[in-house]
Amino acid sequence: MLLVAGLMIAFNVVVYREFAAGRLSSSYLAANAHATAYLLRVVGEPAVAVGSSIVSSRFSLDIKAGCDAVQPSAFFVFVVLASPVAVSWTRRVSTAVAGTAVLMLLNLARLLTLYYTGVYWKEGFDFVHADVWQAAFILLPLFLWIGWVRRVVRQPVACSNVLA
Repeated sequence: MLLVAGLMIAFNVVVYREFAAGRLSSSYLAANAHATAYLLRVVGEPAVAVGSSIVSSRFSLDIKAGCDAVQPSAFFVFVVLASPVAVSWTRRVSTAVAGTAVLMLLNLARLLTLYYTGVYWKEGFDFVHADVWQAAFILLPLFLWIGWVRRVVRQPVACSNVLA
């Protein structure tokens, strides 16, 4: 667990010193906004992406660093790579990539629900944003990791066809 803590500290130093201040971060946040606006248009919402913002006549949402699933994804990658289970590196890396993709897709679902919360329940937006989704993105990588560990350490159960 110390290894994961050290990796997260190093990751945060790099991300918040370099990534969040640079062009790469704004491009990534804008990509999230464009993907979300596209999905909103697919379901009939008049939304467009302007930089890292989703703008419509009904509600506007600005995507900031920290609302992008980068930290939960990093945590998931680090716990998968540092787990003391007998699994090949190929399987660890493929699990880390798949889990990151799942978290990124769930983040799009998060952005969609935040948009609709703003449209239909403005007074509940802060609650859904800070309490519901923040808690979810703390727990989601942990649950994904626990599920993965349970799958890889599960021993095959011997079946018996003996009737008593």
